[in-house]
Amino acid sequence: MYMPLFLFIKKKKNQGNPVDVRIQQDVQEFFNILTDRIENELKPTQFRRLLQDCFGGKVVNQMICQGGCGSVREREQDFMMISLPIKSRVNMKESLDAYVQPEQLEGVHCDACNKKCNTLKREVLHQLPNSLFVHLKRFELNFETFRHEKSNQRFEFPDEIDLEPYTKEGLDRLEKVKASQNDTNVQVPSPYAMHPPEYYKYKLVGVTVHTGSAN
Repeated sequence: MYMPLFLFIKKKKNQGNPVDVRIQQDVQEFFNILTDRIENELKPTQFRRLLQDCFGGKVVNQMICQGGCGSVREREQDFMMISLPIKSRVNMKESLDAYVQPEQLEGVHCDACNKKCNTLKREVLHQLPNSLFVHLKRFELNFETFRHEKSNQRFEFPDEIDLEPYTKEGLDRLEKVKASQNDTNVQVPSPYAMHPPEYYKYKLVGVTVHTGSAN
């Protein structure tokens, strides 16, 4: 199936108006609009999963009890783009580290403990797509002015990257490595035990640069 680019540009909005190419949008906003429209067009065809098969992956949202039982509640979610925080970070490694950094929650009910406990909440990569879109969150809300501001700080990213340390299995392995330092009975899985190294590695093929301000 082949659909030229100009057909997408001419696609109508829900209200029946043509897409106005003069309206400024950031990459994430335009990407979401474009992929939503393409998916809607493909729904009645045999290619309805085309975008998911090419660009779709899954993340896992984890709730990890700190009350003693250590139970983990998980919920899968589809994605076609991951958004990385860049504020106070200088490169992609720091942003990916922040992306999987857990958030501490208080007073969350745990069914296993049958009480309210401190809980770690985090999002980790689970199923990686064939092609990965990464969005850098350059727009932040200023809580003093309540206006979105754009960060123009320098940010470095590599030509190639290995995402294994940021996956569910990769983080589990790293946590067991730390635990094994105090307990020799902890079994540490080898890297790439679930998938070959090539599954986790990506090579940079393109960059889209936003021009303009937040408004």
